[in-house]
Amino acid sequence: MKIKNILTILLVTTLVYAQERPVHTYSIVAIDKESGQMGGAVQSHWFSVGSLVLWANPGVGIVATQSFVRPEYGPELLNMFSRGVSPQLALNMLLKKDSEQNVRQIGAVDIKGRSVTFTGEDCIVYASGLQGEGYAIQANIMANPGVPEAMEKAYLSTGGALADRLYAALVAAENIGGDLRGKQSAAMLVVPLEKVDNLLSSKIYDIRVDDSLDPLSDLNRLMRIQKAYIFANEGDVLAAEGELQEALDAYNKASELYPENVELLFWGAVILCTDDKFDIAKPMFEKIFKVDSDLREMVPRLENHPMFPLSEEMVKKILDITNE
Repeated sequence: MKIKNILTILLVTTLVYAQERPVHTYSIVAIDKESGQMGGAVQSHWFSVGSLVLWANPGVGIVATQSFVRPEYGPELLNMFSRGVSPQLALNMLLKKDSEQNVRQIGAVDIKGRSVTFTGEDCIVYASGLQGEGYAIQANIMANPGVPEAMEKAYLSTGGALADRLYAALVAAENIGGDLRGKQSAAMLVVPLEKVDNLLSSKIYDIRVDDSLDPLSDLNRLMRIQKAYIFANEGDVLAAEGELQEALDAYNKASELYPENVELLFWGAVILCTDDKFDIAKPMFEKIFKVDSDLREMVPRLENHPMFPLSEEMVKKILDITNE
């Protein structure tokens, strides 16, 4: 009986700590109506911060939930936004039912640009947040005060894509001391502002660095790779529409961003050849096979493939490149 009681106590304790996982961190959530995107970014000295903090739904809004984190705030707030409830009212309603609101920290923005941030009175100092039109920023257990203000300044003064502006805010936080305990993980989530009709298009960036000595540098590297894939996908669309020069430009941009991986260039060259544009694809294949000869073996496997229908003649022309 004693052993059974001990096991029960251990199980209950484990469940309690699982529910009250302390994610002390700094984060930003924002929408960008001009680009038609919304997203969030976060860094923490805690493993896999991205699996808990950031929540988004195209056509609805974006949420960050942290400190002694209650992940349910993410989907619950998004559900209320989808029914037209304002962020401030929605959060107030949820906080009233939360007996531990004193240690919660939440930031959210809905599709209309209405924002809200909340920092419980017992979040570990330095802890604070701020909000503006279309964005909310929050931080706790920081080494120094003023982190949200530094993040806001960086976000508003940085040009370019939403992802770059979110990343600039994280860098600004780290530059004035960041998390008192150091750094371990980071994440970025960017989705379309409007609703989409398929899951494949529902996320623009969904990047997580779960454990790293320098998570922001690793996040930046993964952002560069994701940008390359965005250009590669754009090239596929342009090629399908017959805009071959524009498609080639997109494939080249992808290759420039991610030169370590010539496979992006390979699929671009293949798509050009399916439209009998071998002359455009030839220099691409020459570069590809020089870097990765194994991709040469892929070519005959694509003969008459339903997705990449290379003719027998085209396959031979491609393979002959390495014999010239």
